[in-house]
Amino acid sequence: MIKASIFVSGILFLIFLLPIVSGFSFNVSPSKEQCFYENVKKDEFIQSQFQVVKGAKLDINFKITTASGRLIHYVDRKQEEKFVFVAQNTDVYKFCFDNSMSHINSKDISFDLKLGAHNTDTKLATQEDLTPLENKVLGLVDKISDVSLQQKYLKIREKVHRNTTESTNSRILWWSFFELFLLVCASFAQIWYVRRYFSKRRHV
Repeated sequence: MIKASIFVSGILFLIFLLPIVSGFSFNVSPSKEQCFYENVKKDEFIQSQFQVVKGAKLDINFKITTASGRLIHYVDRKQEEKFVFVAQNTDVYKFCFDNSMSHINSKDISFDLKLGAHNTDTKLATQEDLTPLENKVLGLVDKISDVSLQQKYLKIREKVHRNTTESTNSRILWWSFFELFLLVCASFAQIWYVRRYFSKRRHV
């Protein structure tokens, strides 16, 4: 009974310590900016990554700022980016995607945000309260979360490559039809020219 109780308490402990992971896809309209806000505590671990799945050159401007306007991170015209940092202060952090460089094409974005995986300010337990087994399991939970994010990243990469391949195949198909059209037009033009040439020779 004692072992079962320890096991149950360990499971509950791990559930409370699981990092907050949010992942979603959205569309950014041409010449527009779309932002997301997250309340973050001091010393909280933050991991963000995004990928442009579809749209023109597959690029986007991305920045992370605080509510006061302090710039944390900025990238210009990137297809993908992964950024990790620890919050210096408790604040509202803003994650913005800017598509102002494109006046025609919208962009499909996949965005993942992971919070609290290495939060050192936990009130659930101290390091001394944890058994070696619980420490190991906690480390595994963190690694599983990272693996999950990596799997999603690879899945999105596969989707991007598939879209690129399908787009290339479509362009090749339409170019083949265009070449065929030009070939047929050239053939009819040659037939018309030859018939016209011999018709003139007959009348001379």
